[in-house]
Amino acid sequence: MRVSNGGQPLGTGTPRRPGGMGTQIMNYRTKTIGGTLGIEHPAGGGAVLNCRVPHGPQPPVPAQQTATKH
Repeated sequence: MRVSNGGQPLGTGTPRRPGGMGTQIMNYRTKTIGGTLGIEHPAGGGAVLNCRVPHGPQPPVPAQQTATKH
């Protein structure tokens, strides 16, 4: 998947909200399904996000372990 905008590159313009997770969470989620996330800043401005994920059946994502009371 490729998403682009014609606006300002990421991280410019209005101040970012402290503690924002935008691209970090997108990267985490992409890695969780075995993919990669790339961000480009074209010379003409804007930003392009490239998300690549494997095609076909994938191994199941391990369930999160939960604490049990004894």
